[in-house]
Amino acid sequence: MPVISVIEISPTAVEMIICEKSKNKIRILENISEELNIFLGSEKVNCISFEKGRKLCIILNKMKALSKDYGVKNILTVTTSSFDTVKNILFILDQIKIKVGLDVEVFTNFEKKKLLFKKFLVRKKEIIPQKKNTMLLNIGSTTTDFFIINGKKLMINESISTGGYKFAELIQEHNLTSEESMKFIEEYVDNYLEEIKKEAGRKKIGSVILLGESENIFTGTEGELSVYSYDNLDKLVNKLKSQSFSGISKKFGTTPIQSVRTYARLCLLKYISSYFKISETKIFYYDTKYLMAYEHFFPKEKKILEDELWDLTIQAVMDKANKFSFHLGHSTFVRKFSKDFFEVLSPLHNMGENEKKYLELASYLHDTGKYINFSAHQKHSQYILTNSFIPGLVEDDLKIIGLLCRFHNVDSPIRVDNIESMESIPSHKQMDIMKLAAILKLTVSLDRSKNQKAKEINLKLKGDEIIVHVVTEENYRIETIFFEHQKKFFKDIFGINPVLKLDRRRHGE
Repeated sequence: MPVISVIEISPTAVEMIICEKSKNKIRILENISEELNIFLGSEKVNCISFEKGRKLCIILNKMKALSKDYGVKNILTVTTSSFDTVKNILFILDQIKIKVGLDVEVFTNFEKKKLLFKKFLVRKKEIIPQKKNTMLLNIGSTTTDFFIINGKKLMINESISTGGYKFAELIQEHNLTSEESMKFIEEYVDNYLEEIKKEAGRKKIGSVILLGESENIFTGTEGELSVYSYDNLDKLVNKLKSQSFSGISKKFGTTPIQSVRTYARLCLLKYISSYFKISETKIFYYDTKYLMAYEHFFPKEKKILEDELWDLTIQAVMDKANKFSFHLGHSTFVRKFSKDFFEVLSPLHNMGENEKKYLELASYLHDTGKYINFSAHQKHSQYILTNSFIPGLVEDDLKIIGLLCRFHNVDSPIRVDNIESMESIPSHKQMDIMKLAAILKLTVSLDRSKNQKAKEINLKLKGDEIIVHVVTEENYRIETIFFEHQKKFFKDIFGINPVLKLDRRRHGE
């Protein structure tokens, strides 16, 4: 039976599970944790000291040796999103590679959230009541994400730009007491919650599910899913607010910074629960290590999870687009026929499912910038997207889709200023973006009036041409003009000439 190890390096500890596949589950053979307050004394400079790096390598070597005793040949090693901002992370990763022989994957904030949502989807049937509105709440390091779900339907997807780490920094910077901190947090988020409540309208929320990290330190709850009443939460926070952070730290055996961050999260949870009149909190603890092992041993189930997550992504994108008054008919048209172009052009573009998804999402979001200003709306669309959180997408996904939104309404994405905007994109992906942009631009032109005049569109590759046969009973002049305008860029990218053939039954050729 194959055995693997998964190691997770967090700011306060290094944890490892050694596990094997057992029927439809993961069987844990060893669960090891070693404390290491890796940022202690270095929070201000955002660097990991050489001494802490050395201790980290010693711990990892011990875990590697234990793994070897079990015959483990595959060790997956990751960090939490807290390491995003570590200035000397490349040095630390290099030291681990040299001294331990492990490659460490550094999760970004959105990559961590993507894993979180996958873990939630694994268990959603057990924890989401059918036909009742449930709030999913993720209090992250720098953002707090709100999702209201009814069964399988995502109804609200919102984020506010603050979280546990951000509050902790403000609390420490201004030397606030625990009581002052609670009042500060409530005032800080009040306006945000008011806007979310307006959006929720009359939707009554039955319960809140906290996608938890460390609340069990204070609540004392155990297990992967636990229930904590609002009354108990209120009593706990009111008790903690009368204590100093050093006293809280000693009482619960945590580091001072961990106490501040978790207390801030609890205050935020209490106020949100009170604001929305939610009587109980379900705390759902997720384990990155377990999920990584699950996906390693069960690739078919991983694919099912990816598909479910994609459904959630589409719903979240639709919700985002609705907020910015997008044109559903036009977006549905562009989504359908851009996918047709993608399929017909497959012998010429060598792209896969991920790229097709980028095209699909850009179809919904390319015009959202018009909500801000019609002038240069493509740049506003890009800005909206790259400053959003959408379940299932990570930072690189948003960057690529944002570029597609930007490029759909420029004469030539090959211009110098547009090329400079792709400097952070790997070179092998830049050409893919150009191909997707060419498809998107040509498809948008076929519905330039946004009236979906084309009743049917058939595509055919023929020599050095792609024949675009459009059946319509309406005047198609504006679409024809803009199609001609987009042809040159398409030909520059694909090396074939788009030819528009109209079957205008009422108007004639």
